[in-house]
Amino acid sequence: MLTVYGKNKNAGIFYNFLEESKYVSILTTNDLDFYTIEEIKVNSEEYAQDWVFSKAFSKILINILAMRDRIVRRFASKYDTSGNLLYFGQLYLTDKEINKDEFDYSVNYMVNLNETFGNSVFNRAIEKMYSFETQMLSVLKDTTLNVWPPLSTTVTVS
Repeated sequence: MLTVYGKNKNAGIFYNFLEESKYVSILTTNDLDFYTIEEIKVNSEEYAQDWVFSKAFSKILINILAMRDRIVRRFASKYDTSGNLLYFGQLYLTDKEINKDEFDYSVNYMVNLNETFGNSVFNRAIEKMYSFETQMLSVLKDTTLNVWPPLSTTVTVS
């Protein structure tokens, strides 16, 4: 059973769905050993130095790369005869799609020793990780195996 809380005209409502849930994973394993947010956070006792933030950034990057290495499939859907989009299954990613060998580990992911630590340096590293993560996740968009309406359908306009 799935229970969801929602609001309807300032009144709280619990919705109960008595459906069988069959979760499907696109990962090689669901046993994910990631750094937690508590392990990544910069402690208040630590000074705002380049190596402190580089340590946190490297943990984030390790999490992103670990997730990338475990993704092997994406979800696929198909339209039925009524035009409803339904779950079809999973498709394996090709080597070209996932690009596991093309990661360019550059100094732009970290705060470097000779840089004046400021917003632009901090934002550069965050932006670099964000763009890498969005590029990786863009591969996982749902693949629709057919179109609706079917291409063989004649559409008349009056």
